[in-house]
Amino acid sequence: MRFINTVLVLLMFQCASAQNISYSIAVPNSGRAGVTELPTTIDTNHFYSYREINHLAKPTLGWNSYYQLMGELEYPEHAKNRKIQSSIIVGFKVDENGEIIHVFIESFRESSKWKKCEACETLIIDFFKGIEWLPGQINNENVKTINYEEVSFTIYDPKSNRNNSPFH
Repeated sequence: MRFINTVLVLLMFQCASAQNISYSIAVPNSGRAGVTELPTTIDTNHFYSYREINHLAKPTLGWNSYYQLMGELEYPEHAKNRKIQSSIIVGFKVDENGEIIHVFIESFRESSKWKKCEACETLIIDFFKGIEWLPGQINNENVKTINYEEVSFTIYDPKSNRNNSPFH
């Protein structure tokens, strides 16, 4: 029985390869809601959210290169084998010197399409830890920030009737 299961998995992979199935790791488009009133004094112990600052923390290599690097990450084999797609909210804290001091999984979306994937979570946490950042600012003064990014691990089968869905 184990042999038959192994053969079925191998056949599934060969079929997937023949169908030009692609795997994507990306940040969905999202807008930034308006900035609330900026604080008049800076609290050095506070981590400011994107709504409390006028300049976001940003990768030193620039946003385009950052997204390109993320897109070049290798989709976890475990997730490929099980056709797992995951949508993860990653939280990360950047200090006033631009150092990442904490990366964590804030939440993940669970539905018929999205599943929890520990391999995806580990991959993206390691990715964030490896990025150098410029700190966020309030009125040209560097501040500590807490940031959130949604990252989607998506399987696309061009022969499927539905985009961005596991093979049918």
